[in-house]
Amino acid sequence: MKFPKSTFPALLVTGFLSLATACEAGGAKKAGGVGNFVQPLPDDTVIVEYNGGNVKAKDVQASVEGEIKKMNEELLDNYKRAAENAVIRKLLDEEAKKQGLPNAEALVEKTAATSSVTDEQIKAFIKENKEQIEKDPKTGKKIKVDQKVLEQQVRQHLENQDKQGRVQALVGGIRANAKVKMKLEEPRTVIKDEPNAPFLGGASAKVVIHEFSDFECPFCSRGKASVDQIKQAYGDKVKIVFRHFPLSFHANAKPAAVASICAQKQGKFWEMHDKMFENQQSLTEDSFTKWASELSLDGTAFGNCLKDPASAKIVDADMKAAEEVGVNSTPTFFINGKKVAGALPFEQFKQIIDEELAKN
Repeated sequence: MKFPKSTFPALLVTGFLSLATACEAGGAKKAGGVGNFVQPLPDDTVIVEYNGGNVKAKDVQASVEGEIKKMNEELLDNYKRAAENAVIRKLLDEEAKKQGLPNAEALVEKTAATSSVTDEQIKAFIKENKEQIEKDPKTGKKIKVDQKVLEQQVRQHLENQDKQGRVQALVGGIRANAKVKMKLEEPRTVIKDEPNAPFLGGASAKVVIHEFSDFECPFCSRGKASVDQIKQAYGDKVKIVFRHFPLSFHANAKPAAVASICAQKQGKFWEMHDKMFENQQSLTEDSFTKWASELSLDGTAFGNCLKDPASAKIVDADMKAAEEVGVNSTPTFFINGKKVAGALPFEQFKQIIDEELAKN
């Protein structure tokens, strides 16, 4: 298991640092530490001339502000990612020398080599995922599976997972012991408060997370796992506010958002939230009605709510708030105004939350 030195950091931190994935959609307040890398043109810069008149930079500033903000965020993320990779490389090289190994690659190879998967684990995985394994992803019909080939594929999958987990644990432990602290601070974003938005945790918590999410986005479903871990780890120390941002190419996302609002009106938002993420392939009105019944909601009130234009307006208001702060993918989180885009692992949220708690 060799890692070429040139690509080693990126391979190592996949899934651990900020190399996250998300569903992409086609007034900031600075906290100090860094300004904007990409600056707008001076107001009096002439961009176009016509018949004795002109269009200056100040005339189109409002139209380009969003793109400039996005470019600054991307460049800042690149700096931070490169710095994280560099520090991990240094720390792993140091740890390798302590263990009498030549370099970080040898340490990673040694750590991954301890991976082992038992026949019992393979059988358990197949049993747990039997329904999905035996279903054609395109037609949904049951298919015949070669057991030997399946077991080989599952073994490889579980071994890869185990190796990645061991390497990530190695990186996480070494990083924590070194007390790594990101000094390059991104500007904080002020999120317009929505007093009726559903939330988990303490109402007066010092750390507030706004989660902009889409019930049809597969990465939002992964993000839910991290949110669950945050709730379990921090309880009332963190307030997690759910905000709606259904993407236009997810046909069922907005109806699902409306249905969740209708469940919220009867005190069952989080129960409906969980059902939707557990059944992302079944986001239909029939399913919403079925789940409402399972949650003992008033069916008539729920049905009327689905048709009420006021319910959709709540979703629209969240979407407008998201667009104003540059959200263009889901899930996107703001931790005390610090933007975190993508379905990141719990460890990365924990790092930011702990830093915020230490400041307050």
